[in-house]
Amino acid sequence: MNKERGLQNNTVLGIGQDYKGNIWLCLDNGISMIEFNSPISYFQNYFDIGTGYASAKFGDIIYLGTNQGLFYIKLKDFNNPSKTKSDFRLIEGTEGQVWNLSVIDNTLFCGHNNGVFQVLGDKAIKISSIQGTWNFLKINNTGLILVGSYTGLSILENTGGLWHLRNKIKGFSESSRFVQYDQMGNIWVSQTYKGIFRIKCDNTLKNVLEAKLFNSKNGLPSDQSNLLFKIQSEILVATVNGIFAFNNKTEKYEKVTRFTSYFNKEMWVDYLYQDSEQNIWFSADKQLGVLRMQEDGSFKKITIPLLKLANMILPSFENIQELDQNNVLIGIEGGFANYVSNNKKDYSKPFTIFISDIRSRDTAEGIFRFNSKNEKQTQLPAFRYKNNTISITFAANNFESDETEFQYKLSGFDEEWSEWTTQKLKEYTNLPAGKYTFFLRARSNDQTTPAEISYKFVVLAPWYLSTIALILYLCIFFLILYFGKRYLSYRIEKSRLAEKLKQKEKYLNLEQKLKEEALITEKEIEHLRNEALRLEMIHKEKELANSTMLLIKKNDILKKLQSDLREIHSLLGNNLEKDKINSLIKRLNKEIDNEKQWKVFDLHFEQVFEELFKKLKESYPDLTPRELSLCAYLRMNISSKEIATLMNISVRGVEIGRYRIRKKLKLDHDDNLTEFMINL
Repeated sequence: MNKERGLQNNTVLGIGQDYKGNIWLCLDNGISMIEFNSPISYFQNYFDIGTGYASAKFGDIIYLGTNQGLFYIKLKDFNNPSKTKSDFRLIEGTEGQVWNLSVIDNTLFCGHNNGVFQVLGDKAIKISSIQGTWNFLKINNTGLILVGSYTGLSILENTGGLWHLRNKIKGFSESSRFVQYDQMGNIWVSQTYKGIFRIKCDNTLKNVLEAKLFNSKNGLPSDQSNLLFKIQSEILVATVNGIFAFNNKTEKYEKVTRFTSYFNKEMWVDYLYQDSEQNIWFSADKQLGVLRMQEDGSFKKITIPLLKLANMILPSFENIQELDQNNVLIGIEGGFANYVSNNKKDYSKPFTIFISDIRSRDTAEGIFRFNSKNEKQTQLPAFRYKNNTISITFAANNFESDETEFQYKLSGFDEEWSEWTTQKLKEYTNLPAGKYTFFLRARSNDQTTPAEISYKFVVLAPWYLSTIALILYLCIFFLILYFGKRYLSYRIEKSRLAEKLKQKEKYLNLEQKLKEEALITEKEIEHLRNEALRLEMIHKEKELANSTMLLIKKNDILKKLQSDLREIHSLLGNNLEKDKINSLIKRLNKEIDNEKQWKVFDLHFEQVFEELFKKLKESYPDLTPRELSLCAYLRMNISSKEIATLMNISVRGVEIGRYRIRKKLKLDHDDNLTEFMINL
């Protein structure tokens, strides 16, 4: 180990080992830790091979596909702890992005951004120019290999021991990164942004007969991020909500229940890989792990040894490849990680929790420290009450995970534990006086929780709670009792007088209320009286209208009789009979022009319409007495002819009178004069 391989510098001044077997180095300028017994070793940075996307063991050579090309290293050099960057060699012609390495029928295929290569030792032969080759899949009993690429599906065929591109399958051009082939001859393709296609081809695998899309309408939790993998001979789909499988009877996707206990309810699974021992490697929510097959067929979930890789793997481009039963290669940023499964490092040992610093804002009060290995607390810090601000800094010597989460509670102040957090500082301000216990616990990504740590401290009482202050408070208390008694007597007497005045005021209010009620009653009686008068007036108006109509009809009849008698008078030759007829005509004339009768009518007319005349004179003083009479006749709603008879004028005279009244009343052309009078 030196600076080139990761140390801060090469001057080692001291060396030690912790209880977990890690080696600590005191350097010229800092401290470095070497996980000497770690099951994971890294091939990155120093080796300068690029980010790992694919790997394969073929013969006695390890092949590594990266974003810089295809590298190879001999197995003996790979296993040598002292290997150098010169042991990794780039195969000429493979510069660029490598997506896949697959060993099929004793042939190593390389899926490259520039096409398909067949790898032979330290050489790579380009057998196809298919752009962006994602994967290779052997089609059983056909001798053909299915290739998924940026632009769809193609078929490779072996002729005379050499592989070549036979044809591109027509009718499907979606990017085919995840491809599987089932027993019924269907090709399944995962399209990251649409769903999963089920493709049926003709017998020659040259043309697509049907391409059916399955997505969230068919049972998948989302249209996106549905990735195909073959696990235990079954095609499974890793989704944003666990693992699903296709039900051929219902043609729907259903959740696979046998894996639900290993993944959280809504865990996003984005990679699955089954090794030769039937162990299932996975990546879910950036958590890398393995489900190890047990003797009873169940699985044991292991994640702790792989926690450090959580933030190093390539999201959506994870790659895990078994080299042998004990070695697995994992693609990471800048290279690869080699996981040795038979490494027996003990991860069960709990880490130590430290309260590295507890202090108030005023450092003169002291700075205190504590850790979970101490048997008991030896001193009790005391902090002043005024403007107290107490900060507690804590940590844990957990080097197996990049993130350690803490949870804390201050007994006597907090009712519940805080949320888990990576913050390593808690501050309390203006705590009340009293004794407190600060509880702290920590956990790493493996969810294990060591024994919690507790630390006690005191916030002193303020000056106003001292002994002298308490004696003073007692004296003040007795003085308050004495003066309070006197004040109480005064208040009782004042209350008695106030009650007396209140009763008097109550009687006065009651009297006033009775007067107001009497006044209201009187107003109601007056209202009823006015209402009775109004009804009586309406009745009189109706009677006047009836008598007026009778008078008009009587006069009409008398005039008709008079006219008939005059015709008879003109036909008679006998003077005696003419005289009698003349006498009758005079009597009818006298009856029609009965002055007494008209005086009675006018008097009754003025009494009935007295209120109407009063309103009209107040609002329209320009109206003449004759126009006022015409207004009253209009209110009676009788015809112009009848009005002409009553007023002894012509019908034309009535119309002229109506016109003058409308003008003086300033009515619009559309306003009805009769309705106006009725509603007045």
